[in-house]
Amino acid sequence: MREMLRVLALAAFLASTARGGEIKIHNWPSKFLSQEIPGCEIPVTMDVDVAPMCRILGTPVKLLPDDVVGTFKGCGQLLVQCTHGVTLRHSIVPTGVVQGTYSASLSPSDFDAPGGSADLCVTLTDAQPGGYAGRTNVQVATVKITVSSR
Repeated sequence: MREMLRVLALAAFLASTARGGEIKIHNWPSKFLSQEIPGCEIPVTMDVDVAPMCRILGTPVKLLPDDVVGTFKGCGQLLVQCTHGVTLRHSIVPTGVVQGTYSASLSPSDFDAPGGSADLCVTLTDAQPGGYAGRTNVQVATVKITVSSR
């Protein structure tokens, strides 16, 4: 029994002197401090194209009668997207369906990155529809666009 009293006395003494796990809230930081973590670097990568890129989208050009008999005119839009400065050149190739003199104009023809829009206008003079009179939406020519770097 004496031994038991000694153990209880020792346990009471240790419990009164040990303060482990006590949290003092008033000593904690009031806000988080941002810190750079050494050695925590995350690489960022991408594929870099070696060749410059250019994309051209266009709307069809519909030729409509002009004030002068046998003359037809029409315009459409080109959207140019490029990674560098480009110059556009154009040529018009008749399909042979309607004979006449075809001409085209492109304004503007020089673009800097990232691109822009241009007006493409086509004129047909001295039109001779031949046996195709009365037909609708007949392809009479093709405008070819070439791109060169500036």
